[in-house]
Order: sequence, then structure tokens, then C-alpha cells
Amino acid sequence: MRFFNLTLTTPEAEAYNASFLEEKSLRADVARSLIRLVSCIARVNTELEELKRSQSMSSLWKLHADALVVLLDVASTSTEEAAGVAKAAETKDAASAKAIHETVQKLRERSDLAVKALAHPGS
Repeated sequence: MRFFNLTLTTPEAEAYNASFLEEKSLRADVARSLIRLVSCIARVNTELEELKRSQSMSSLWKLHADALVVLLDVASTSTEEAAGVAKAAETKDAASAKAIHETVQKLRERSDLAVKALAHPGS
């Protein structure tokens, strides 16, 4: 993350500090989902910045573009998995479901930027 600060919400930060990630519980599922989503956001941000920096070098640009394509697929899968966890959390812990939905929205926004960057190189 050389090019940006990654701002975490309180639930995201708590997920990274959780001592119960190995449990087979809803709270562990929520924490793992948040960590996975935030990790995707960070990687997409990093690749977007690298893509911008390497516009004049086509071979490097292609490497970062390929990485973004893979990350978009990972983001899609992570979003689907997180939706399942959020659905399970809605009845037991509405705050956790809300945290997942907010993080998913941040990932969607980053993914949309990545798609635009790939569709319009040089802009």
C-alpha cells in the first residue's frame, strides 16, 4: 500500500484483531468475511495504482491489468460468500450483517473503478 491509506471501519479493524478466527461460529465467519473483503479492496487499490503508474510501459501495464482481472473474480466470489454470511447474521446480529454490507459496498465501488480503468486505458 505505497500509494494510499486504507481506512478501516471499527468492525473491520476488530475483525483483524479477533482472537476467535479459528472458531466454527457466526462471529468467526463474519470476521473472516470482513478480512477477506478488506484484503480484496487493498489489492484492487494497489493494482489500480500500479496500472496507472505503468501506462507508458505496455508489458507492465498488461501484468497489472491481468492481476486486476483475477482480483475482480476473487472479489466477486468473496462478495457472494459474504452475502451468505450476512444473511445468516441478519437474524442473530444485525450489526454484523450491516458491517458486511458496508464493506461489500466499498469493494463494489473499487471493483467498478477497476472495470472502468480496464475498459478505458490511459484515463
